[in-house]
Amino acid sequence: MSTRRHRNNKGSMLILIIAVSVLIFVPLFIFIGQLAPYFVFRGKAENVVDAAALVAANDLSKIVMNDSHFGYVSLSNYPATGKAIKARDGESLPVIGINTLIGTLRHNAVVADAIKNQTMDELVERDYRFLYRTQRDLSSRLNDALNGLDDACFDIDGNRVNPLEDVKEFLTQNLPSNMEVESMKMSLGWLDGGSDTTIEAPQPQALAKVAESDLDDGKYQAFKNYPVGSRWFNFAGLGKQSHMVSTKKFKEADNFHMCTVIKLECTLVSKEDHHARSEFVVCSQPGTRPDEAIRGAMTVRFSGTPMPGLLSWNDFLMNGSFTDNKITSYYVVGDFPYDPNSRMQQSKYQKDDGTSERFAEHLYNWLRNGRMRPRVDSIISMMSEPFDSLPNHVYTYEFEKDGKIKRKTFDGNHFAHPVVADGQYESMADTRIKSGASAIILFRDNVEQMGANNGKHGGQPLAGYPLDGSNNGEAQISEKFSKRNSYTDGLALDIEIGGTGPSTAKQDIARMIEFTKNRSI
Repeated sequence: MSTRRHRNNKGSMLILIIAVSVLIFVPLFIFIGQLAPYFVFRGKAENVVDAAALVAANDLSKIVMNDSHFGYVSLSNYPATGKAIKARDGESLPVIGINTLIGTLRHNAVVADAIKNQTMDELVERDYRFLYRTQRDLSSRLNDALNGLDDACFDIDGNRVNPLEDVKEFLTQNLPSNMEVESMKMSLGWLDGGSDTTIEAPQPQALAKVAESDLDDGKYQAFKNYPVGSRWFNFAGLGKQSHMVSTKKFKEADNFHMCTVIKLECTLVSKEDHHARSEFVVCSQPGTRPDEAIRGAMTVRFSGTPMPGLLSWNDFLMNGSFTDNKITSYYVVGDFPYDPNSRMQQSKYQKDDGTSERFAEHLYNWLRNGRMRPRVDSIISMMSEPFDSLPNHVYTYEFEKDGKIKRKTFDGNHFAHPVVADGQYESMADTRIKSGASAIILFRDNVEQMGANNGKHGGQPLAGYPLDGSNNGEAQISEKFSKRNSYTDGLALDIEIGGTGPSTAKQDIARMIEFTKNRSI
């Protein structure tokens, strides 16, 4: 009897377990079955929202702004290929990415400190102040574009760019069929802890004024301060391509960082049940193309032999090397003297600086055109490299791909007639050097005034300018200036030092008298 009761207890317990399991797990399985499609759709929706944030990031990288001081500026660099960013000569202009611009100014601040030149430091300060305005204007343009407040945003080909419309359209076309957008908001910010950039610190690292531990594989980190003296340089988050970044590290926009990280806040609802909502917050960072702008050559030439007291760039920049009689600047209309009716107009705004300061100024403009390519140690070596004592030599300085500055020499008799680009300046210094000799020094700077508003070449090096012009007539030389896309070189700056031989300054003056009918210039 006892055995039979024991078996009945076991059977009753099994029935009870089965009954309880049915009551608990069957509704659970049904509930899970009902939720499974929701999780599937939510997962797909999350991927679509991530992709929409990348659409916004790609759009921001396309927007180009015409800056009155630096020319065309964007989050990304662009080569001179755009249909809507042309100079008056009909050739396209390059676009400088904001990080390339920040890196260039920091690079030149490091150089100014390394060679201890006050004039170059003052020029860095001038451009640094313009940089603040440029960053502010670009940030405002990008933020307005994200919120649909700026309908005048275009890419390099003149195509309208509207991130808000593009993101809405992308979501509408790609969300699961049972979901729709209830609300959406985009804003700009930065990342606590930094992010990636494509900008390499100056070389060698020992002269870069930055600890190696503060770099990421030799590159600056975004949203971190890299001071040079009292100036702060803070880079934007811009990698090789647009990518997603941490939402937890996102910080709202402030006045210190160049904010480029996009936060997309999106609420989706079910078309069948508007009470069923899904909220998403994701962050993306735009990308940037490499800098492919032309880095022009610089020429220094003596009408005779190098003068005692002017035997290296150190002598050019040294205070006390010159006692000036008069320094005059001329604004150039047309490519002087090749264009018909080209002329020089004496500038109404004469600077108070002397000849050594002019050397520093034009050296700065040439280095700025070189962006971040030149090695700091190579610039320092260039300062002390002596000029040969042979007569009528032209010294050509060019930036090698490895950052070294290469100097070549050739016979000045084969140098094509000097030229100054339209919209730029020529300065003439009537001076006496410390050795007692008199000198006329001419500075012909083609890259001083940048952008589409400054001359028909937009402040770019004169493309294809033949440093050896013995086999080129003036017509062929002039024709090349407006064909930048056909050349990978050009002349940025020409410095002529006369006094021990005939100077082309006399030719310039004679040409001007001819055009102005004997009116003084």
